[in-house]
Amino acid sequence: MKLAKLLCGTLFTLSVVSCATSSSSPVVSGNGSGFLNDYSLLKEVPSDNDSMKIYRYVNPNFNRSDYHAVILNPVTIYQPRSDQNESALITVRNSLNNYINDSVAQKFTVTKTPDKGVASVEIAITGAEVNNDGFHARNLIPVSAVLKLASMGAGVDNKQAVLLIEARLTDSVTHKLLGQSVTSISSEKFRDSSKSLTELENNANLWVKQTVRNAAGM
Repeated sequence: MKLAKLLCGTLFTLSVVSCATSSSSPVVSGNGSGFLNDYSLLKEVPSDNDSMKIYRYVNPNFNRSDYHAVILNPVTIYQPRSDQNESALITVRNSLNNYINDSVAQKFTVTKTPDKGVASVEIAITGAEVNNDGFHARNLIPVSAVLKLASMGAGVDNKQAVLLIEARLTDSVTHKLLGQSVTSISSEKFRDSSKSLTELENNANLWVKQTVRNAAGM
């Protein structure tokens, strides 16, 4: 089974539980959470939502038909253990992990073993501060802090909080980068879309789906 169908199935199942090619300016090198290896490769792509910015890179030599299986790594959510919202975010993370793995495994080849023709998907969710004049996400903050700053109705010192969802697709053997993407969601959008745990889970699934899709060049 080819990776194109596999990824389509992943995106479809994520959309079920939750009910995002032209490029412009590149993201400045060195900015980002540090999850991805090289943010300078990313270029902004059009978004139909003013509260979301999408950046992506797809290796020009990446051929989805060369891959028949995928490793789904656990979603990483940046949140200190001492934070009072830890349990809620653990629930969201587990919901993402369980649904991705259980649903995709019913129909497609999902493996934990690196091999030829096997791609690896990694996803991270974190908060960050960005300057109002561009994407400069140098200061990581807990996901719950994004919501807290949004509730205050303003940023700090000409900065605003954003939620970052990052996805990386690599060859499981050579670790060659196949594609990567970052979705930046404004704190206001995060606040308005996270008024309950269920709503947060649903939107997290949707946002992850969009980011993985962009990383795969779809």
